[in-house]
Amino acid sequence: MPGTVAQEERAQGFKDYLAQHAPKVKVVTELNDEGDVAKTETLCTALLQSNPNIKGIFSTHGYGAPGAAAAVRTLKMQNKVVVIGSDYGTAVIELILNGEVQGTVIDDPYLIGYQAMMLAYAAAHPTDVPSTNPPFGHVPPLIYGGCSLLTKDLLQDPAVLSKYQNPPKID
Repeated sequence: MPGTVAQEERAQGFKDYLAQHAPKVKVVTELNDEGDVAKTETLCTALLQSNPNIKGIFSTHGYGAPGAAAAVRTLKMQNKVVVIGSDYGTAVIELILNGEVQGTVIDDPYLIGYQAMMLAYAAAHPTDVPSTNPPFGHVPPLIYGGCSLLTKDLLQDPAVLSKYQNPPKID
Protein backbone atom coordinates (compact mmCIF):
# COMPACT_ATOMS: atom_id res chain seq x y z
CA MET A 1 0.00 0.00 0.00
CA PRO A 2 1.86 3.10 -1.18
CA GLY A 3 2.37 5.73 1.48
CA THR A 4 2.48 3.26 4.36
CA VAL A 5 6.03 3.69 5.63
CA ALA A 6 6.27 0.39 7.51
CA GLN A 7 5.13 -1.59 4.49
CA GLU A 8 7.36 0.32 2.09
CA GLU A 9 10.33 -0.39 4.38
CA ARG A 10 9.40 -4.09 4.59
CA ALA A 11 9.26 -4.28 0.79
CA GLN A 12 12.59 -2.47 0.46
CA GLY A 13 14.21 -4.75 3.04
CA PHE A 14 12.93 -7.77 1.11
CA LYS A 15 14.37 -6.43 -2.16
CA ASP A 16 17.68 -5.46 -0.52
CA TYR A 17 18.05 -8.95 0.94
CA LEU A 18 17.37 -10.56 -2.44
CA ALA A 19 19.88 -8.25 -4.15
CA GLN A 20 22.57 -9.22 -1.65
CA HIS A 21 21.85 -12.91 -1.07
CA ALA A 22 19.86 -14.14 -4.07
CA PRO A 23 20.69 -11.85 -7.01
CA LYS A 24 19.20 -14.26 -9.56
CA VAL A 25 15.79 -13.97 -7.91
CA LYS A 26 13.78 -11.12 -9.41
CA VAL A 27 10.77 -9.24 -8.12
CA VAL A 28 8.18 -9.48 -10.89
CA THR A 29 5.89 -6.75 -9.57
CA GLU A 30 4.50 -5.07 -6.49
CA LEU A 31 0.75 -5.17 -5.96
CA ASN A 32 -1.41 -2.68 -4.10
CA ASP A 33 -4.21 -4.69 -2.53
CA GLU A 34 -5.31 -1.78 -0.34
CA GLY A 35 -5.26 -4.12 2.67
CA ASP A 36 -8.16 -6.19 1.35
CA VAL A 37 -7.96 -10.01 1.40
CA ALA A 38 -10.40 -10.44 -1.52
CA LYS A 39 -8.50 -7.89 -3.62
CA THR A 40 -5.24 -9.66 -2.77
CA GLU A 41 -6.70 -12.94 -3.99
CA THR A 42 -7.92 -11.36 -7.24
CA LEU A 43 -4.62 -9.59 -7.93
CA CYS A 44 -2.50 -12.64 -7.08
CA THR A 45 -4.68 -14.93 -9.20
CA ALA A 46 -4.21 -12.65 -12.20
CA LEU A 47 -0.48 -12.33 -11.48
CA LEU A 48 0.05 -16.09 -11.22
CA GLN A 49 -2.01 -16.76 -14.36
CA SER A 50 0.05 -14.26 -16.36
CA ASN A 51 3.38 -15.33 -14.80
CA PRO A 52 3.18 -19.10 -14.09
CA ASN A 53 6.91 -19.26 -13.25
CA ILE A 54 6.51 -17.20 -10.06
CA LYS A 55 7.96 -19.16 -7.15
CA GLY A 56 7.00 -16.99 -4.20
CA ILE A 57 4.82 -14.20 -2.86
CA PHE A 58 5.79 -11.96 0.06
CA SER A 59 3.15 -9.83 1.74
CA THR A 60 4.09 -6.76 3.73
CA HIS A 61 0.95 -6.85 5.88
CA GLY A 62 -1.35 -9.25 7.70
CA TYR A 63 -4.11 -9.55 5.10
CA GLY A 64 -1.90 -10.29 2.11
CA ALA A 65 -0.84 -13.82 2.99
CA PRO A 66 -4.42 -15.17 3.31
CA GLY A 67 -5.35 -13.61 -0.03
CA ALA A 68 -2.22 -14.92 -1.73
CA ALA A 69 -2.77 -18.39 -0.24
CA ALA A 70 -6.34 -18.39 -1.57
CA ALA A 71 -5.07 -17.54 -5.07
CA VAL A 72 -2.45 -20.29 -4.91
CA ARG A 73 -5.09 -22.77 -3.70
CA THR A 74 -7.59 -21.77 -6.41
CA LEU A 75 -4.95 -22.27 -9.11
CA LYS A 76 -3.74 -25.53 -7.52
CA MET A 77 -0.18 -24.19 -7.26
CA GLN A 78 0.41 -25.16 -3.60
CA ASN A 79 3.59 -27.12 -4.38
CA LYS A 80 4.91 -24.46 -6.74
CA VAL A 81 4.49 -21.12 -4.92
CA VAL A 82 5.78 -20.20 -1.45
CA VAL A 83 3.74 -17.62 0.48
CA ILE A 84 5.39 -15.60 3.26
CA GLY A 85 3.47 -12.98 5.20
CA SER A 86 4.03 -10.23 7.71
CA ASP A 87 2.11 -10.05 10.97
CA TYR A 88 -0.32 -12.66 12.14
CA GLY A 89 -3.87 -13.33 13.08
CA THR A 90 -6.02 -16.43 13.39
CA ALA A 91 -6.28 -16.89 9.62
CA VAL A 92 -2.51 -16.68 9.13
CA ILE A 93 -1.83 -19.11 11.98
CA GLU A 94 -4.32 -21.62 10.51
CA LEU A 95 -2.80 -21.23 7.03
CA ILE A 96 0.69 -21.84 8.43
CA LEU A 97 -0.51 -24.93 10.30
CA ASN A 98 -2.14 -26.39 7.18
CA GLY A 99 0.90 -25.57 5.01
CA GLU A 100 -0.64 -22.93 2.75
CA VAL A 101 1.54 -20.15 4.17
CA GLN A 102 5.12 -21.17 4.88
CA GLY A 103 5.77 -18.47 7.46
CA THR A 104 5.12 -14.95 8.60
CA VAL A 105 7.45 -12.26 9.87
CA ILE A 106 6.29 -11.21 13.32
CA ASP A 107 7.23 -8.40 15.65
CA ASP A 108 7.80 -9.00 19.34
CA PRO A 109 4.55 -7.61 20.78
CA TYR A 110 5.85 -7.65 24.35
CA LEU A 111 8.99 -5.72 23.48
CA ILE A 112 7.05 -3.19 21.39
CA GLY A 113 4.68 -2.54 24.29
CA TYR A 114 7.51 -2.36 26.81
CA GLN A 115 9.54 0.08 24.75
CA ALA A 116 6.46 2.21 24.04
CA MET A 117 5.90 2.55 27.79
CA MET A 118 9.56 3.44 28.34
CA LEU A 119 9.33 6.14 25.66
CA ALA A 120 6.13 7.52 27.16
CA TYR A 121 7.84 7.66 30.55
CA ALA A 122 10.89 9.40 29.03
CA ALA A 123 8.60 11.96 27.34
CA ALA A 124 6.88 12.72 30.65
CA HIS A 125 10.14 12.86 32.66
CA PRO A 126 12.73 14.97 30.83
CA THR A 127 16.29 14.76 32.12
CA ASP A 128 19.42 16.87 31.81
CA VAL A 129 20.86 14.30 29.39
CA PRO A 130 21.02 15.88 25.91
CA SER A 131 18.29 14.56 23.64
CA THR A 132 18.55 13.70 19.98
CA ASN A 133 14.74 13.75 19.79
CA PRO A 134 13.52 16.86 21.64
CA PRO A 135 11.18 17.33 23.44
CA PHE A 136 11.08 13.64 24.35
CA GLY A 137 13.98 13.55 26.76
CA HIS A 138 16.81 11.12 26.29
CA VAL A 139 15.59 8.42 23.90
CA PRO A 140 17.50 6.49 21.26
CA PRO A 141 17.24 7.69 17.65
CA LEU A 142 16.27 4.18 16.50
CA ILE A 143 14.32 1.61 18.46
CA TYR A 144 14.35 -2.00 17.33
CA GLY A 145 11.35 -4.00 18.48
CA GLY A 146 12.68 -7.36 17.39
CA CYS A 147 11.22 -9.72 14.82
CA SER A 148 11.36 -13.34 13.80
CA LEU A 149 9.89 -15.78 11.31
CA LEU A 150 6.98 -17.80 12.65
CA THR A 151 6.79 -21.18 10.87
CA LYS A 152 4.89 -24.44 11.13
CA ASP A 153 7.88 -26.05 12.87
CA LEU A 154 7.74 -23.42 15.62
CA LEU A 155 3.98 -23.78 15.94
CA GLN A 156 4.41 -27.52 16.59
CA ASP A 157 5.58 -26.48 20.08
CA PRO A 158 2.38 -26.30 22.17
CA ALA A 159 3.72 -23.34 24.18
CA VAL A 160 4.40 -21.34 21.01
CA LEU A 161 1.06 -22.29 19.46
CA SER A 162 -0.81 -21.32 22.62
CA LYS A 163 0.90 -17.93 22.69
CA TYR A 164 -0.29 -17.05 19.19
CA GLN A 165 -3.72 -18.71 19.32
CA ASN A 166 -4.65 -17.44 22.77
CA PRO A 167 -3.04 -14.09 23.50
CA PRO A 168 -3.29 -13.05 27.15
CA LYS A 169 -6.31 -10.96 28.09
CA ILE A 170 -5.76 -7.59 29.70
CA ASP A 171 -8.27 -6.61 32.37
